[in-house]
Amino acid sequence: MKKIHLPLVFLVLVASASVGRASEPNAIRGRLPHDAILQGFPCAHGDAWFYPDGALNQCTLARPATLGDLRVPPGSVIELWPSGAPHYLMLPRETVLAGFRIRGGTRLDRSRGATTAF
Repeated sequence: MKKIHLPLVFLVLVASASVGRASEPNAIRGRLPHDAILQGFPCAHGDAWFYPDGALNQCTLARPATLGDLRVPPGSVIELWPSGAPHYLMLPRETVLAGFRIRGGTRLDRSRGATTAF
């Protein structure tokens, strides 16, 4: 039977947990000290994710914003493709967009809720 060293397993788990929640594997986490307009989006203070070239990858909206043809509420998490086009969003609560009722975040955590892809 192969022996597994617990300190090594613990280190791997801690390292993988600290990578973050951005879906882009090369995304770099930044911390916004204040709400800021990034690439035309009103991002809330706190964590924001960026592509290696500095382009916005993901942030939480500080106030309502237009994403494509949709007006999305504050508290929504948006993710962009490297081109700046919308990739997906996570709504903080159930919301009606373009006449459709879209599921939002869960009671546990908005980031574990339903996503809406573009």
